[in-house]
Amino acid sequence: MIATRRILAVLPSPERRLLFDINDFDETLQAPWEWDVKRLAASIVLASRELGLGDGRCEEAALTMARSYREHMRARVARLRPFLASARG
Repeated sequence: MIATRRILAVLPSPERRLLFDINDFDETLQAPWEWDVKRLAASIVLASRELGLGDGRCEEAALTMARSYREHMRARVARLRPFLASARG
């Protein structure tokens, strides 16, 4: 998959073995968290294209990811509200 090839790395170990790792670009530049979500959406579109899906299906996949992310974040915030309220005193 195109998206996968861009984030996977093959690195040599001190023992001269190949290590597979994921490139994490978060540590190279301080940026808004939204960029990570946008990058994930772009990766989903690229992977969908690699699978031969049409533009409509690619867009649908990215929108489904964004909707799921939003719903999960709302649920997590809702679970944290009681804790945050008690922490404020």
